[in-house]
Amino acid sequence: MKKLFIWMLLPLVTWGCGGKGTPDPTPDPDPDPVVVTESVSGSFLQHWYAKGWTESRWNQEMDVLKDAGMAYLIYSPVKEDDEDPDYASLEKCLKTAASHGIKVFVGCNAHDDWWDTSLSASRLNGFMQDGITIAQEAYRRFHSKYPSSFYGWYWDWEVDNVNWGSRKQMLAEAWNITLDGLTALDGGMPLLFSPFMNPAYGTPAQYRDFWKSLFPMLHLRKGDVFAPQDCVGAKGLSTSTVKSWFYQLADAAKTVDGLQFWANIELFEQYTVSAQDYFATAPMTRMVQQQEAVKSFVSRIICFSYTHYYSPYVVRDAYHTAYQAYLGDGSMPTPGTPGKVNTVNKEVGTGVALSWSMVSKADVDGFALYKNGKVLVKLQVTQEDSFPDYFFDYEGKSSDSYQITTYNIVGNESSKVSF
Repeated sequence: MKKLFIWMLLPLVTWGCGGKGTPDPTPDPDPDPVVVTESVSGSFLQHWYAKGWTESRWNQEMDVLKDAGMAYLIYSPVKEDDEDPDYASLEKCLKTAASHGIKVFVGCNAHDDWWDTSLSASRLNGFMQDGITIAQEAYRRFHSKYPSSFYGWYWDWEVDNVNWGSRKQMLAEAWNITLDGLTALDGGMPLLFSPFMNPAYGTPAQYRDFWKSLFPMLHLRKGDVFAPQDCVGAKGLSTSTVKSWFYQLADAAKTVDGLQFWANIELFEQYTVSAQDYFATAPMTRMVQQQEAVKSFVSRIICFSYTHYYSPYVVRDAYHTAYQAYLGDGSMPTPGTPGKVNTVNKEVGTGVALSWSMVSKADVDGFALYKNGKVLVKLQVTQEDSFPDYFFDYEGKSSDSYQITTYNIVGNESSKVSF
């Protein structure tokens, strides 16, 4: 996954499951259901987020993942764009994961040019060769040192149903450079890949057929992991429409002997304002709905990302505490209704500046701003004592109406206050 994170006041460029959803045809009963016997069992952790962490900080986060029932961590990537590989951070990850009984999938390299549809085959193949060089060096340094945690590989290059339909041969040739290189290095380490889908550019059946035609071209091994993103956080799909996509993708996965089929659920909400992207933690109620939506089709569920959106070192610890309780007895949290904001201010100039203040912050986990009756953006409380109190809408006009609510960890909102 590209740099998606909780800090809503920092504009981020993202990608993925945009577009409007298509009507959800009711899928036929799954002819060969695989029932998930556990909740989310793995999380992504992006290299840029953990860069500079001490071993003590790594141990703190591993404690969080273990408490949340995580058995897997997808660490990605060792090298981003044209930076040097960061083996020091990788070693801290592997060392602390080993002490916590967590297995790590290592993502070797990623580059923004992947999204350029004019990317040449030679340059793409070069990225794959670079990834194998990084994998070889990481394996040489760490596999014998941390054999219990250095478990597998993550293929950072995300396939979608928009950009690769007419370039399957080029994609397969590049992908096989990775697969063949990893097999030569250690054929027993699985490769996990996590594509996404945009419903504005095709149907579930069409995407199933894409994979059915691509899989025979790939040198996949038994144990490799096909873990599509559910695209709910980016609003490409909903917890109801995602079922049709996973039903069809499960059918494609069954055509490859020994291929594992997992789901990657998104634990964020994405909002785009003036071409800038903002992210908030998904309510816990939605997180559970996402698990329910895919569990009939997959053998495991992973997420993007518990560390980025549910860790008590990022957001209020109510999220982590509530999820631990849910794992224990299946109970959902019942927080009190959050209080509404006390004062608001609106200033109109070359845009609209909105500010507000709070007195009682009990059960307040974020703020939802409405523009002309629709949610414009959600702003997350990132620490117990750090509450957003300002937002500037560059495209706002004097004729626009604005309202604000507070919300809690299950998504319940206070009454609206108008600016």
